[in-house]
Amino acid sequence: MPRRFLEELDATPYTTRGTGRLEFARDLVDRKNPFTSRVIVNRIWHHLFGEGIVPTVDNLGRLGEQPSHPELVDFLADRFRNEQDWSLKALIRDLVLTETWQQAGGPTQRALEIDPANQLLSSYPLRRLEAEAIRDGFLAVSGQLDRTAFGPPVGGGTPRRSVYLRVKRNDLEPLLTTFDFPVPASSVGRRDVTNVPAQSLTLLNDPFLIDQAKKWSSMMRSSLPPGADDETLIRHLFERALTRPPTPAELTGAKDFLAAVDYEHRATTERFTAISTKLEDDRVSVEGLLAPIRTRLEAERALAFEKESGTAAPKAMLDPVAHWDFEKDAVDLVGGIPLSLEGSARVEKGSLVVDEKGFAASSMLPFDLTEKTLEATVTLATLEQAGGGVITVQMENGGVFDSIVFAERRKHEWLAGSEFHRRTLDFNAPAETEAADAPVHLVLTYAKDGTIRAFRNGQPWGDPIRKADLQMYPKGESKVLFGLRHGTAASGNKTLRGRIHEARLYARELSATEVQAAYTGGPVPVTREDITCLLTEAQREHVTTLEAGIAALESEESELHRRGADLPLEDRRWQDLAHAIFNLKEFIYLR
Repeated sequence: MPRRFLEELDATPYTTRGTGRLEFARDLVDRKNPFTSRVIVNRIWHHLFGEGIVPTVDNLGRLGEQPSHPELVDFLADRFRNEQDWSLKALIRDLVLTETWQQAGGPTQRALEIDPANQLLSSYPLRRLEAEAIRDGFLAVSGQLDRTAFGPPVGGGTPRRSVYLRVKRNDLEPLLTTFDFPVPASSVGRRDVTNVPAQSLTLLNDPFLIDQAKKWSSMMRSSLPPGADDETLIRHLFERALTRPPTPAELTGAKDFLAAVDYEHRATTERFTAISTKLEDDRVSVEGLLAPIRTRLEAERALAFEKESGTAAPKAMLDPVAHWDFEKDAVDLVGGIPLSLEGSARVEKGSLVVDEKGFAASSMLPFDLTEKTLEATVTLATLEQAGGGVITVQMENGGVFDSIVFAERRKHEWLAGSEFHRRTLDFNAPAETEAADAPVHLVLTYAKDGTIRAFRNGQPWGDPIRKADLQMYPKGESKVLFGLRHGTAASGNKTLRGRIHEARLYARELSATEVQAAYTGGPVPVTREDITCLLTEAQREHVTTLEAGIAALESEESELHRRGADLPLEDRRWQDLAHAIFNLKEFIYLR
């Protein structure tokens, strides 16, 4: 077929030896073609009023819906082309200065009878904000919105405007998706607008929103004079969020809400304190039974190691907070933290096998991590891979993480990976040449001042770098991954192909001497199984009972911590009210 424009407008073939794109572009804006300007003005109307004059913005033809005001479409299209010189700004300015745009949101009773669907626009149509505007609204009200223009895409955990969020088809931002952010598999002229339970549940439980409410309430209280009464604070919250004062009913409701949460928070604080005390007592009881046996076994094995090797036993081999050797299964030898084997990941011949479709993830860590050391011994399936993580510590969903990564930014080189390279260390060392043929021992240490040091086979690897402050991983909110750089699914270039033979996690920075000792070996670590075998039957039963109770109390403590039971009562009551205002429908609907 010869290149040409739409047959109904002009069937004359293009006389060109090129692609015909220039001719096509000219025909799009030619006076003989009314379609382009009609589509544009209808799209702009759709974005301003929530629905186009032709509701089917992707189809202004026979199969689409009829326009509610056909003459208006033609008038706007002609004006857009001939008077406004195709200026979108001029078109938008004209529309938002009209009386139609400035109509109140509440229709009269007569209008409801004559035009229940409000096609004639006697009042401004109620509309739900787009997902990006909702997210930006939370950040703007909390005072966290970063209005910096331009730059690379960012993750959802950052306070940049939503227009800068990275969009990946298989890893969309959950908050935006909940509010009908379109899946970027095809063009979408008109987004779905739903009202489903998942949206209310997200507003109530999403950690991002809870954190914004906390920051907003803290900012609000610090900006007002000390001693401001409850009514002043309530009015300030409403005016900041909704640009209006609270109604008398809302003011009364907010005061009642504060009284109710005060009562609830006092009860949860008392329960949290009681749980903390009970946990401490039970942990001391368990440790009182286990510690003497552990100390004796460690001393015996250290002495045996010194006699056999002629060197002192290294401390580093004795104090990891987690240790996986993959000899029998995927359970941590120190505290019993299990791994979930995802996809094709499997334990085989004393190592964890990972590939493009499989990785392993631990349960939530029962301890805090700030200063830390990651250690792993790995054999790669091939050096021709990029971006996979050997061992990773991450927040629950992977938005924040630290990882030993292979060849993400430079071919065949190891690096310390982190979200958007905030704490990333390129070792500036020789490219890896041996890891596909023999196991390689890798260590990353994270010091209190944020300095990251890398070691390969016991030796320093490249220069230490300090790029950012040390990242904290709270207990109950973070986990360990093997074979995946970060996240919750094997996708993209995040997966590693190879065998992980052993891995340890430390809650401190190992020294260079300790790293060397970790590589060369030391006494066989004392495992929980070793200790349990030396307990009497009565002791084993007592420890089992205590640990079952500890697990239940830790679960309850974690939930109370998530709800802020360890925060001061005054902070919690205002955080809860700020969060409640975030849940008002007025916050996500435009009238």
